[in-house]
Amino acid sequence: MKPEWKTILPLLHDTHCHVNLYPDPDGVREQIAIDCMQVVHVTTSPAEYAECAAAKGATVELAPGLIPQDIGELAPQLD
Repeated sequence: MKPEWKTILPLLHDTHCHVNLYPDPDGVREQIAIDCMQVVHVTTSPAEYAECAAAKGATVELAPGLIPQDIGELAPQLD
């Protein structure tokens, strides 16, 4: 990483990231913490939210989300 990036990384806030879709989500969360970035991990279903809740970290916030096209399929999970 270029040195100039290290000075601005703590200022970066990714407000819509799907951490669990990376090949190594634990490694991504670890790097986010090392770089002191703030990330909002947006999930795409209630089940995914429940799975990811345990893995959120100090610099990764978790947000529930739904893909509009999937509402009909996911409606039973919304109880």
